[in-house]
Amino acid sequence: MLLGFASISKGIMRSSDLLARQGGDEFLAVLKNISQEDAMAIAERIRLDFAAAMQRPDLAVFPALSIGVATREGGGDFERLVHKADEALYRSKREGRNRVEAFWENQQAA
Repeated sequence: MLLGFASISKGIMRSSDLLARQGGDEFLAVLKNISQEDAMAIAERIRLDFAAAMQRPDLAVFPALSIGVATREGGGDFERLVHKADEALYRSKREGRNRVEAFWENQQAA
């Protein structure tokens, strides 16, 4: 399933984007020069394509994909951005899984 996720993601992301395994079943995607709306659209497309690929009768459990998105304009602290994406990911899991959540710079931390 992890290899399938990576393959689907790389097929959707641009060649200049980076996808790395963060640990366990978590991945980190770095998409440069992209709006929050476009980043959300890419994340949603990955989620939907993964769900379609996992509709297999040989799987005992349907895997869900929860995604957290955070963006920044200009400079800023990369570690903070990763932390905010992680917060959005865990909000996605708390809100029912199999969804995309975003961190908006003007919102309070979850």
